Order: sequence, then structure tokens, then C-alpha cells
Amino acid sequence: MNAYQPIQRHGLAQTSSLTPPDSDLPSNLPDNGLAIHVKSAWVGVVDSFRWDIAVRSFLADAELRTNMTKSLLLNFVSLVSIYVFDLILFPILHAARSNSILDSSVTSVSWLYYSFWLGPLIGLSLYLNGSWCTAVSKRCFVLRHGSRSSFQDSRPYRGIVDALSASLYRGVMLVSSILLSFCLAQIPFAGRLISTVFLCWIDSYYCFEFYWISLGMDPSQRTRFLEDRWAYFLGFGIAPTLISCFSSPVANAALFAMMLPVYITLATYATPLPTHPSSVIPINPTRPLHSRMQSSFLNQSAPLQSQIANLGSLPWIPSRLPIFALIMWLNDQVVELIRVGTKGKIVPERAKNELIYDEMEAGAPIPQIVLSRPKDSRYID
Repeated sequence: MNAYQPIQRHGLAQTSSLTPPDSDLPSNLPDNGLAIHVKSAWVGVVDSFRWDIAVRSFLADAELRTNMTKSLLLNFVSLVSIYVFDLILFPILHAARSNSILDSSVTSVSWLYYSFWLGPLIGLSLYLNGSWCTAVSKRCFVLRHGSRSSFQDSRPYRGIVDALSASLYRGVMLVSSILLSFCLAQIPFAGRLISTVFLCWIDSYYCFEFYWISLGMDPSQRTRFLEDRWAYFLGFGIAPTLISCFSSPVANAALFAMMLPVYITLATYATPLPTHPSSVIPINPTRPLHSRMQSSFLNQSAPLQSQIANLGSLPWIPSRLPIFALIMWLNDQVVELIRVGTKGKIVPERAKNELIYDEMEAGAPIPQIVLSRPKDSRYID
């Protein structure tokens, strides 16, 4: 069977991945590191526009359809309320400020709106969107890999204090990303472009994060995986970033949240390029990690493999970009602050995983990690 031929499962015609054969990629480029980066970026762009996959999944599976519809409706309500205030009420209130008698009333109305409507709505949306996006990702995972596939949470740190640090990780990354994006935008001339490119990687990360968590990848593995394939994720992130970058920050967040279930679906079926021996994302979750990685690499077409081998041929084109270096450093500082009072010298989990990656790239044996199915009713059969 052709690797890209549709597969029937759960009544849904699916492909084993969104990524097209190498013959479908642009072929008029020199055979060097630049070529494979350009091709990877192009594949990322193509994968981000495979909305037919999301539509077929939505129409074919009732559980997926329910969660995606609830997320769409909630974020639509949030978006409408934001635009009604920004485009209608706010101009009226701004005009009323010219009247000193009404000025205090205008301030009170604005305070009431933000405190008792927009603020609680954003908080509720964050909680429910996280729950529904997790459900969407779980269902897509099962639809792609089958009911026997494993779905487990990633725990980057252990213990009670470690669990707290894990729960804080998402918040630290979100705040750090927003602040870093704002700082990049202040760079003269090219700041806005640099900030947008950075947001492409951030948006790609959030689109793939749920799927990576289901594969048991901790934060350091997720960020390293993206940094090793920076060109692909830059291409994949262009569409969701452009969709959510032309309004106010709150409206942009609501737009991104509205589209996130769709891109989570696309991410589940995507195969980021290039694939190389130090890859950590499993393709078949029912097999040991070392076997999956070897299979993933060997199944690539010969021309693409030869180009992957040449990634380091152009030193001015890095094979890895440390996009999340500052964010991960901040996360480690938060973890160390939480660990105050613990005994013994503790090596951050990220440092341990960096050593594992470096050893794998140097040819060391790859650890065997099997995603065993947990006995938990929360996991979907």
C-alpha cells in the first residue's frame, strides 16, 4: 500500500500523514541544506492548509464534532462581545468622556464590563478551551492510531512540588512568549517582522503540543523537536499567526482559540520534516521508541534522506535554532524557586534530556520508551 493512500478506520478515510511524497515537493532547488529547509517550510505551509482532513474528521466522528462545536461557539461568543465593545460601545464611551458629568459613569461602565463580563469570560474560556482541546486531541489520536493506542500525560517533574512546577510551565511559557514577542516588536525597522516570525513558531508549538503530550514528550523534548525542525514549524505557523494578528490582543487570542481545534487535528496527521535519527516523536505509538525512530527515518524517500545528511553543509544555515532557550531558562528558574527547601542537588529535567539528545546525535543507543496503555477510564477506547 502506498504510504499516502487513505486508510479506513472508524468510518473515516484517513491518510497516514499529511506530508506529501518527496516528488510533490519543489524540485528546482540545489541539493544542499538550504534546499531541505525550504522544502520543509513548504511542507509545513501545505500541512497547515489541509482543512479537508479537519472537515472529514468533523463530519465523520460525533464526539469530535461535539467538542469542536462547543469550542467554536464559546469562542464565537467571546469574539462577538469583544468586537461589540471595541467597535461600538468603546467609541460611544470615548465620545461621552468629553462631558465631565458623564466621565465618572463612563469609567464605571468600562470597569463593570472588564470586571464582570470580559474578565470572567476569558477565564472561563481558558479553562473550557483547554478541556475541549484536550478532548479533541485525544479523539484525533485514537482515530489515527486506533483504540489500542496509548494516551498519557507528560510529567516533566516528579513529586508534589514537581507536579506544581509542571502545572506552572504552561503559564510561564505563555507569559514569556508574550513578553518576548512584545520586546522583539520594538526592534527598529524589522521588529514587527521578527516578532511575527517568532509567533509563527509559538503558534505551531501550541498546535502540536496536545499531540506531543499524548506521546509522552516532556517540555524539553517538545521544544527540542521544534527547534530541530524550525523551518517546517515556521511554515506551519504562518496561517494561524496571520489569522490572529490584525486585531486587539484579546480578540487575536479569541481568534486563535477558535481555530485551535482545527489545527490540533491537522497536527495529529502531520509528519514534520526533516526526520532524522535523533527524532523523538513516535510515529507508531505501539512500538518501542528506538524502532519507531529507525522506521521513521528509513521510510523517508532516498532524495530527502540525502538532503537531510547535508543539513550541516552550509554553516550559516543552522540545523537547529534555540528558539525556546530563554523561555526554558525562565521555566527552570521557576522550578528552582519552587524547589527551595528540598534536599540534595537536583538536576533540572531539561538538562538531563539535553544530555540524552546530545548522546543520541553522537551515536549512542537510543533509550527504549514504550507508551503503555494506562488503566484509566478517562482514556478513550
